[in-house]
Formats: sequence, C-alpha cells, structure tokens
Amino acid sequence: MLLALALLFCACGTAEETPTEPEPTKPAAATTAEELNEMLKTGRAVLGADLTLNQEILVSGATLDGGNKTVTGPAPQEGVVETENGLTVAGGTVENIIVKGNYRTVGDRKGAGANTDVRLKNVVVEGGESYAINFGYGNGEASLYAEDCVLNGWSSYTKFQQAIFTNCTFGFNESGSQGALRPYIDTTLVGCKFEGKTAADGSVIPFGINFKNGSDGIHLILEDCYVGETLITQENIRTLLQVNQEGNIIEVRNTHS
Repeated sequence: MLLALALLFCACGTAEETPTEPEPTKPAAATTAEELNEMLKTGRAVLGADLTLNQEILVSGATLDGGNKTVTGPAPQEGVVETENGLTVAGGTVENIIVKGNYRTVGDRKGAGANTDVRLKNVVVEGGESYAINFGYGNGEASLYAEDCVLNGWSSYTKFQQAIFTNCTFGFNESGSQGALRPYIDTTLVGCKFEGKTAADGSVIPFGINFKNGSDGIHLILEDCYVGETLITQENIRTLLQVNQEGNIIEVRNTHS
C-alpha cells in the first residue's frame, strides 16, 4: 500500500505541463501603409517611419499618432476617390504628424464622411494641388477641432456643427498658389496666426478669409489672433488680411491689447 502511494506521488510530481506557443509579437509602430491601416482598426495606431503612400490611410473613430513623421499622399487618379486625400479622416484624432501633397491633403470623402468629431492636434499640413484641409461629406452632427496645427494652403469645410481652431497657424502652400480660409459653417479661431507670402516684387500678399459668393449668415469669430506681431482688431482686419465677407459676420474679440 505504501509502495503504491509512493509511486502515485512520484508520477504526479514528475508530470510535465503542455508547452504553449507564445503569441506573435505585434509591431509597436507601423512602417507601411498596410500596417498603419491594420493598426487603425484596433482604435489606435502609431507611425514609426516616413511614408510615401501607395494607398489611402483611413482614420475613422480611431487615433493616429504620427510620431512626428511625414506622410506624403498617393498620386491622385481621376475617378478614384481613395486617392483624393493624403489622410482621409472620417472621425477620430490625428496628432503629431506632417502631411504633404495630394488634392485634398487632409479631409473626408464621398463614402467616408466625417460623421463623428474630428480632432487635429499638432498636425502640420503642406497643402498639395488644392486643399490643406477639406471636409464636406459628413452628416452635420459632428464638430471639427484643430489645436496647435499649421495649415498651409486652402482650408475649407462644411457639414459640421461648428469648427474651432486654437493656437493654429494659417499660411500659403509651398508653391504659393493657395492661401485662404473658406468656412461654410460657424467658426471660432482663438490665438491663431496668419502668414502671407512674398511676391516677386518683394511685396507681401496677405492670407485670405474668403467666403463663397452668395453665402450668408456664417458667424466667424477671431479672438486674440495675429498677423505677424500685429494683433487683429475690428478696425485693421481688412488691412492685414484679404477679406471677402459677403453676407456673413466677422467678429473680432480681444482679451488683451
């Protein structure tokens, strides 16, 4: 009896556990467009290298941390909407990234409208063929927020409830062909700066606030905004900026002089 118990104890004590296969290691940061799109499906993606895209990057309800890397959009192809944007943002957060090139550098598109809030943080946009940012396919229920961004080129947007830009800088794109803000909805700019471009004769062409002809009733607020070192006021705004007001309201507010 004692011998049987001893043998049983020995057998139990020497039993080997079944080895398990380790889970495959997931990359901490994406280095290809394919990896980036797959990571975005999880809700958060980090970019680990500069990318020249061969396909669309779609941010929809996720966070893209660009890691201060540069993304250059795919070459636009006529009739292929997925090549229109450098980054297609249908909602979510894009931060710490430089985006260059393309027809719409950052924006939504047909079939991928911005139907949830869009937040741009520390994003540098070098407008390509036309737009720095361009949104126009949402359901009108979300909002656009931009903070600490540099938006060089033509920026326009609609189909949001509101747009709020905080501590952003607006300027011309690299070619100097585009440099204007065209809001289609109520917009507030707080602590923003506007930069003009130097013409061939050495004169400065001011950045533009350019409402669409026939637009009416849009309320644009500029609070503590500057051109260079000059504070924008209700009295000097048309001297410092090219302003096409149409039937809209431009209100300048300053909390300090």
